[in-house]
Amino acid sequence: MQKENLLKSYCKKMLSSPNTHHSSSRSVSMRDIVAGVPNASLYPGFARAASTGMTSEASVGFTLIELLVVVLIIGILAAVALPKYQVAVTKARVARLLPLLKNLRDAQDAYYLSNGKYAFKFEELSIDIPTPKSITAATNTYGEIAVYDDYEIRICSSSQIAYVGTSDILLGWYLTESPDTDCDTKKLAIVKKSNKVANDVIRTMGGQEYRNGRDIYYCLP
Repeated sequence: MQKENLLKSYCKKMLSSPNTHHSSSRSVSMRDIVAGVPNASLYPGFARAASTGMTSEASVGFTLIELLVVVLIIGILAAVALPKYQVAVTKARVARLLPLLKNLRDAQDAYYLSNGKYAFKFEELSIDIPTPKSITAATNTYGEIAVYDDYEIRICSSSQIAYVGTSDILLGWYLTESPDTDCDTKKLAIVKKSNKVANDVIRTMGGQEYRNGRDIYYCLP
C-alpha cells in the first residue's frame, strides 16, 4: 500500500511539475516518469509503457478498424434506405400521373360522344395539360405525344388506348373494351420487366398481372 501511494504521489508530481511543461513541443513520456520511480521494475505495467514509448498525450486520428466500421455502417444504411427512397419516388410519380390519365379519359369520352371518334390532337380535347417541352405530331395510327422532363402523355385513337407515364412505367386506359385482357376494368399499367421497384409499386396498388413478356401488363383497380 505504501508503494502504491508513493507511486501515485510521484506521478502526480511529475505530471504537474512546471519543469515538465516547458515551452518545447516535447511531451512527457513514460520513460521520463519511470526513470525516477524507485524500484520501477516491480511494476510491470510501467515497464511495458516505458518500452513502447507511450506519452501522456492521447493519440490523434482513427485506426483502420474504426474507419472500416464507419464504412460498413454507411453501407448498411444505404442498402436499407435506397430501395425505400426509390419506392417512394415511384409511388409519388404514379400518384401524380393517375389524375392526368383520368382527365384524359374523361375528355376523350366527351369528344367521342360529340364526334363519333377519338381525338388525335390535344387541342381537340376540353382538357388543360401542363405545358410540354415538345409535342410529337399525330399520325394516321397514333395521336399526339406531349413530352415532359420525366414523363409523357399519349393519346392513341386507333389503338383505343390513352397513356401517361415514362419509358419504364406507362399507365393506360382502354377507351373501348379490349379482347386480349381478363381485366374487370379498362385501366392498366405496362411496366418494364427489369424495373423491380416499379413492378413492386404497381403490385402494392392492387395491380393484377395478366401478361408477362419483355414488359409486364397489369390490370389496375
